[in-house]
Amino acid sequence: MTAPELTLAPSDFLSFDDDATQPAAPVGSERAAPSPAARQQPESASAPMRVRDAARSGVFISYSRADEVFALNLAHRLKKAGIGAWLDMIDIDDEDDWQGEIDAALNRCGLMLAVLSPDALRDASARSECQQFMTASKPAIPVISRRCQMPDGFRLPPVDFSRDFTVGLNILLGALAVEIRRA
Repeated sequence: MTAPELTLAPSDFLSFDDDATQPAAPVGSERAAPSPAARQQPESASAPMRVRDAARSGVFISYSRADEVFALNLAHRLKKAGIGAWLDMIDIDDEDDWQGEIDAALNRCGLMLAVLSPDALRDASARSECQQFMTASKPAIPVISRRCQMPDGFRLPPVDFSRDFTVGLNILLGALAVEIRRA
């Protein structure tokens, strides 16, 4: 039996509450017990202030090559909003040691945006990057680019971009405490 696909409507988005150490649940829902993998990450990893502080050290975008157009768009929009987003396709020169640069960024950045899609769930590199980040007790926000099953281990609520990129971006910028500018 497979787990049902994750489907979130705009009214189902989880929000960050500055006074809580856990993300707020949607109205009318019961909080499920965290998985054993999720319990391994310290409680403070889910605190909104920690997310905002971590983002100041840089935001590592992990993705599958099948989602590279989404990842590029996300990185450009975050950079335009003043977020120090790091994406291999933008931040590594062709002559650089590709894996060395990725490892350095994983160590340097304080927050990960894990772009999730059916392809990303099968991508060994994306899974390895997430595992490395979580092992270091750094916060990682799941960013849903295309509907997929939600993997265990994330302590922060997902941000769903699958139905509307602009809505997802505004929610993410709010979580990062960025003032949303209307163009």
